[in-house]
Amino acid sequence: MKISDLVQELGGEFEGDSAVEISAVAEPEHAGEGDLAWVGDARYTQLHLKAAVLLLSNDQDLPQNHEAKGIWRHPEPGKAFALTIGLLHP
Repeated sequence: MKISDLVQELGGEFEGDSAVEISAVAEPEHAGEGDLAWVGDARYTQLHLKAAVLLLSNDQDLPQNHEAKGIWRHPEPGKAFALTIGLLHP
């Protein structure tokens, strides 16, 4: 599913390549190409993140060490993450 479709369905703001395909969700430390990772904990900001797209809260600082092709900001990232799981794996 394209990240642009997820953002349109679930809301929030997206910066980056809107054509990125998301095929799974993953924990930030295990995420890679095609994965969406919710960076909901400050401990992840110290890691090198390889997810295709990072999901952050609206006021959260962007982790400095990442390879993400896009950043999805949402007022309720936990809810957006859970709903994404449902959309990817109905």
